[in-house]
Amino acid sequence: MNPSILQTQTNQPMKRFYLLALAATLAFTGCKKDDGDPRPENLTIAKTEYAFDAVENRTATVSFSAPADWTLSVVYDDAESTANWLTVTPASGTAGEQTVELSAACNTHTASRTAFVDVVCGEQQVRLTVTQAAADALELIIEQTEYALDAVEERTATVAFTAAADWTLSVVYDDAESSADWLSVTPMSGTAGEQTVELSAARNFRASDRTAYADLVCGEQSVRLTVTQTAASEVVDFTAQFDPDFAKKLQELGHISDAENITSADMEKIAAITSLDVAGSYDNPGTLTSLRGIEYFESLTFLKCDYNSLELLDVSENTALTFLKCDSNQLTTLDVSANTALTYLYCHSNQLTTLDVSANTALTTLSCSSNSLTKLDVRQNTELMNLSCSSNSLTSLDVSRNTALTGLWCESNQLTELNVSANTALTQLHCGSNQLTELDVRQNTALTGLWCYDNQLTELDISRNTALTYLHCGSNQLTSLDVRANTALTHLTCSYNQLTKLDVRANTALTDLYCFSNQLTSLDISRNTVLTELSCSDNPGDGESTFPVTVWFDNETVPEGLNVYSSSWTYGGKTITIDFRKAE
Repeated sequence: MNPSILQTQTNQPMKRFYLLALAATLAFTGCKKDDGDPRPENLTIAKTEYAFDAVENRTATVSFSAPADWTLSVVYDDAESTANWLTVTPASGTAGEQTVELSAACNTHTASRTAFVDVVCGEQQVRLTVTQAAADALELIIEQTEYALDAVEERTATVAFTAAADWTLSVVYDDAESSADWLSVTPMSGTAGEQTVELSAARNFRASDRTAYADLVCGEQSVRLTVTQTAASEVVDFTAQFDPDFAKKLQELGHISDAENITSADMEKIAAITSLDVAGSYDNPGTLTSLRGIEYFESLTFLKCDYNSLELLDVSENTALTFLKCDSNQLTTLDVSANTALTYLYCHSNQLTTLDVSANTALTTLSCSSNSLTKLDVRQNTELMNLSCSSNSLTSLDVSRNTALTGLWCESNQLTELNVSANTALTQLHCGSNQLTELDVRQNTALTGLWCYDNQLTELDISRNTALTYLHCGSNQLTSLDVRANTALTHLTCSYNQLTKLDVRANTALTDLYCFSNQLTSLDISRNTVLTELSCSDNPGDGESTFPVTVWFDNETVPEGLNVYSSSWTYGGKTITIDFRKAE
């Protein structure tokens, strides 16, 4: 056979094999899809109805497929409350397989409620229906009833519950435990609705755990909360934590049994004490030089330690303090930034160079006089009613935000101006011994007492201060003073000015009149019949020998109840004598 023919015959099966393989490959290649993830053509949600319990089972997961970006919105049944009791997370997303979490608040109502969740993707929309069952006939709904607190660090917890009516809380201690009130509950009563209560435990100084119960009562239903506090982690020498003299004082007051052996039981009592008075007095000063250990009085709301010899006072742990009287000591610093509940602070007569009360926004009374303060910022203390900052080195004082002020004592500083126009509630203003050249009290119509002596005032308008009973404007540069509108005045001191006349005929309530050292040529007090004190010396009178005073009596019938200071004096080298002349 021809070799070429044989070769051709031999290659025929091989060609057919290659052709078949090539066809199969081409067919497979032509049918293969894109490697990217397939996107659904429609918004697909398998489950559209969800049922929640009132309290227990209140969450669900919604799974769906979206061909494009989507959003969710919640619509409430018109018959239901508008409260947003259903939350949806997330509320929007992109194309692909998605999950969304539904979560409902507790239903405290006796009727079921319904909400709708609209899922929108492009022009497609699917509505989910969420129904929540009604609450049982329970008056209290509370999920957690057991709480564990640490001995020192984590000693607070929040209790959340729902009440159908007014409720109360009371604390009961384990019979085997100390009677010390180591657990506090705030608040201890309330009304219907969603509620939260704060549990707070004192430090546990024991070597064993302790337990207390908080009984929550609403109507006829009661739920007992169990609060367990862990034991102290280490043994502490409590006696060494206190200044020895302070400990002796505590023993004298009956707060501890033995100053040289302070026990864990003593510490529990100390932690529960709300009021402590270790003050001395002006006539009998105390001897305390330190209050080391005061930090363990964590329930303290009232502390008096004035008239001692304290050089340091750390009240950073006494965060419940509302009243602190630490005046008349030797304090050079005082940090009250942690004492945000303070309403009364008396720290006068110390050696303070700075005082920051910006955190003490509840302050109603601040007394920081007789220190070495060069500035005082009370702009945050808008509740202040009484401010005493006299006898410091203040060059300015801004009380524009202290509109509740009724008493202001800022005398004996270096103030060159004082704006009290916003302090319309002021009844007492003491601004003497400064460097004021003007003082506007026209807006302070409630003033009953004004002390503006020893300044540089050239005029003083008190025509609108008709409630004034006490006025001391001596040692200024006044050339005139009109007190005709101040008919309630009982005391007037206007000495050491340049007054050439003084009309007090309308001031019939005057009992004390001091007008010495002026330029008066005469004085009429004929209508001031209740006057008991009169000092009008060192005036020129007639310039020769007499100072005519018109009175309701004459020289022979001077009332025994009238005390006249210096009936004669020397003026311009001449002796001037008071000449009482009875009014006609």
